Amino acid sequence: MDNPFAILAQKLENIEVFMETLKAYFNSESGQIITGSGTAASEEPLVSLDEIAAHIGCKRDTVLKYARNKVIPYYKAGRTYRFRKSETDLALSSQTPIKRNKKGVKANG
Repeated sequence: MDNPFAILAQKLENIEVFMETLKAYFNSESGQIITGSGTAASEEPLVSLDEIAAHIGCKRDTVLKYARNKVIPYYKAGRTYRFRKSETDLALSSQTPIKRNKKGVKANG
C-alpha cells in the first residue's frame, strides 16, 4: 500500500497546478474569464445544439456524444444543452484525429 501522505502531497500538487491554470485564464482587470481566442467568454452568446452541429458540420447525436464524453464543453439548463462556438472550436482543434482503416474501423485499437 502506498504512503497516504505521498498520495495527499500529489493530490495537493495537482490542485495547485489546476489553480495556476485557472489564474492564467483569469483577467484580473475586467473580472472575466478569457478564452483562447482572447475574447471574454461571458460576452459570447450561447448557441443551441442544432447551431453547434451545423457549425462543426456533424449530426446532433454526434455533438451530444462529444458533450457527454467531455470532448467539448457545454452548459446545461434542465434538458437543454448550450455551447459556445469558440470553446467548441478550441476543444476540437486540440483533439488528435482517430485513424481508421478502409472499413471505417479504428486502426489503432
